[in-house]
Amino acid sequence: MKKKSVVAHVMHSRREALGVGALGLGAVLGGCVTTPGHRTADAQPVQPPAASEPATKAAAPRVPRGDGRLLTPTISSYIANIRTAPVNPEFLELGKRHILDTLAAAVSCKDLEPAMLGRKYALAKSADAKNGATMLATKERVGIVD
Repeated sequence: MKKKSVVAHVMHSRREALGVGALGLGAVLGGCVTTPGHRTADAQPVQPPAASEPATKAAAPRVPRGDGRLLTPTISSYIANIRTAPVNPEFLELGKRHILDTLAAAVSCKDLEPAMLGRKYALAKSADAKNGATMLATKERVGIVD
């Protein structure tokens, strides 16, 4: 009789996946997150196999980046250590400015045609949104769209 292997699947939201993927990868490759040693990631240096080792399986060649590190260990190390990695204060300040600028643009540009079209679309899609959210800089309520 065959045994079935049980695999537990963890469901994550798209927002979590996109947030971790886009921000995490961008932070690693952009160099804005540093580990306590002030390096961008604890990468594994590339070490060629010893000549005396027999080739037991044919694997795809591991091509190092220009600085001698492999991409997969670099990214996986970053992901494993992201919660405790300090962020450069100048990048935190820059992020705050971008958020503030975005909110200011949303409020000040509410009477422009693209903003009006966006509000009209949101209202049309949400129909009866009694428990919806208030749109920024308006008194209109719309359903929360994922």
